[in-house]
Amino acid sequence: MPLPDVLQPSVPFVRTFSERLGVRPDAVVPTFPHTGNVAAATLPLQLALASQHNRLPRA
Repeated sequence: MPLPDVLQPSVPFVRTFSERLGVRPDAVVPTFPHTGNVAAATLPLQLALASQHNRLPRA
């Protein structure tokens, strides 16, 4: 399953998002605890972190 890219305005938001949409919380690359709400930069930041931690699926 591809990693979901999630706008992360807060930790509770990500938790609620995951629960309501049935996404495993460990499938979401966390950014908020380290960077806060970075709005439009969330997607590139998540991709960079996922790459650093070898969490991106091979194409």
